[in-house]
Amino acid sequence: TWGLKLIIRPLNNVVQQAEGIAERRFQTMPEPRTPELRSVTRAMNDMVQRLKAMFGEEAARLENLRQKVNRDAVTGLASRDYFMSHLHDIINNEQFSSVGSLVMVRLIDLQAINTTLGRQRADDLLKQLGQVLQDSCQDHPGQRAGRVKGGEFAIICPSQDSPSAAAQDIHTRLLRDWLPLWADQLPALFTVAGVRYQRGQSPSDLLARADQALALAQTQGINNWH
Repeated sequence: TWGLKLIIRPLNNVVQQAEGIAERRFQTMPEPRTPELRSVTRAMNDMVQRLKAMFGEEAARLENLRQKVNRDAVTGLASRDYFMSHLHDIINNEQFSSVGSLVMVRLIDLQAINTTLGRQRADDLLKQLGQVLQDSCQDHPGQRAGRVKGGEFAIICPSQDSPSAAAQDIHTRLLRDWLPLWADQLPALFTVAGVRYQRGQSPSDLLARADQALALAQTQGINNWH
């Protein structure tokens, strides 16, 4: 009995290996000295390596697809659908404060920007804008930026209950880190607006108020905020 257990022990390893595959744990086993069991273990190890590679490639494809769906291709910010889903969750989730701020950034005329700069440099401008907005989220829990239209961007700020402070923070970053790179060719480039939200508020109502605030910001002069 002892000898038989010693001989078939590698089969138990193969069973554990098969169970690990079902749980997506890809582990190889040392090859036993018994020739008949060695060939079985070797075949299992080869299969594990192939499955591991296949699952890795599939995971990479799924992640790439997820990024394409959830991220704007030019700026790297959240896509409209993904951002709106996050906005809805924050407004209705008790995990966050019952009040917060939404900041909007609107480019004055995206079509004119494309005409003035050309497609490639216009994309560079958008990428740099996206990076500035993304950087603004690093120090604020739950804050996320998204591209909601072609030339319109939104930043949800659940940890900032003052829309003035939130808007001024974004405005200062844009004046410091982004506008100087393009001001020579595009002196009138953007407007910024901030509005407060409350838990349970309709996202569409919130965006309508933000749109009004953007219009007011534009009447106050170039590259201004309200």
